[in-house]
Amino acid sequence: NFLNVTNQANTQVLNISIFHNDKEVAEKLANTVANVFKKEIPKIMKVDNVSLLSSATKTGHQVAPNVPLNLFIGWASGLLILCIIIFIKEITDKRIKSEQDVYDQMNLPVLGSIQYFK
Repeated sequence: NFLNVTNQANTQVLNISIFHNDKEVAEKLANTVANVFKKEIPKIMKVDNVSLLSSATKTGHQVAPNVPLNLFIGWASGLLILCIIIFIKEITDKRIKSEQDVYDQMNLPVLGSIQYFK
């Protein structure tokens, strides 16, 4: 359960948000908290015009987490990071791997090479 009560900027309007797996429980909690606020705020703040602007309904949709979007963002960012790492490794790799690299970097002809045996 997650309860969040905020107020609008420069107003005395309170927003009550409930995050719960069950829509009915979230609706019931939000309406109960709103009714308790409506009863208790006049005593605390010495006001007499407290009213509910709207009641909670369970017709809303799931707000968080958005699993497909999170999976896509994770996959895409992982792929991007992987490409950046591979690019940096290739750019900074100064090892000689072939006869052509010897000729390109030192301008020397290759006289012979040793084969690799397993």
